[in-house]
Amino acid sequence: MTRSLTDFEQRALRALVETMFPDGGDLPSGLDAGTIERIESWMSRFTPGSRGLVRAMISGYELSPLLSRQARPFSSLSPRERERWLAGSPSAWTARKESYNGIRTLLTRLKML
Repeated sequence: MTRSLTDFEQRALRALVETMFPDGGDLPSGLDAGTIERIESWMSRFTPGSRGLVRAMISGYELSPLLSRQARPFSSLSPRERERWLAGSPSAWTARKESYNGIRTLLTRLKML
């Protein structure tokens, strides 16, 4: 399979999946469920423009903490800091909120398939 995501984007997506769908509970974690691989497979069928939009959402969200007191990419935050960052995203400034909403929709839809 051809990769749709760069190493940077994969690292960001892994941090998002680990935080949004953690290990524990009755369901497998997002990583155990193969969410990242499924997203890459799904993205390979997207148009180049749609693929670029998803990549931009992932990258934008990864970089969004750099514009805050965190001053580190999302994937470099501790698990607790990631949880707090995600929890604050729905009410955050527009670019962060839109990236969060798009990624959350994509991951939730994929997890349900």
